[in-house]
Amino acid sequence: MQVFEEPSASQYSPIFDIHPTTGMHFEVFYFGRSETAAKDFGGWFWWPRRRGQPPEGAATGAFPTSYAAYRDAMIGSGVHHRVERNAQAAVGA
Repeated sequence: MQVFEEPSASQYSPIFDIHPTTGMHFEVFYFGRSETAAKDFGGWFWWPRRRGQPPEGAATGAFPTSYAAYRDAMIGSGVHHRVERNAQAAVGA
């Protein structure tokens, strides 16, 4: 008989960081699938967010690993989030 251990909470702890070029604050987090959900949405996501504050935009994901979500925030679509937001503010959109 095999015994399966529950994964530790630290395995799914959120990661907060700041993009070095754009200054965008973001959080990488795990969201598990719901037992009642029609589809499996479990995985790693990221969204623009300062620690202790509500998100500044929609979550991006799901990614299979925290590294994949972090990488997307740093060099993927996350790089453009702050730049586009600042450009809209400057134009008055």
